[in-house]
Amino acid sequence: MGNSYVDDIAIVVLPLENMDSDGLLGMNFLRAFRFEIDQAQDMLILAPNKA
Repeated sequence: MGNSYVDDIAIVVLPLENMDSDGLLGMNFLRAFRFEIDQAQDMLILAPNKA
């Protein structure tokens, strides 16, 4: 584990009352990282983007 941050990103915060999910991350955030989705473990794994 470690610390990372993303600068200069637009966000929207909405209530989840009527949604069937825990939330949503867009590519404008995810492109700052290398990421892997482990569906078997219900995990999103983020790593520093070495671009």
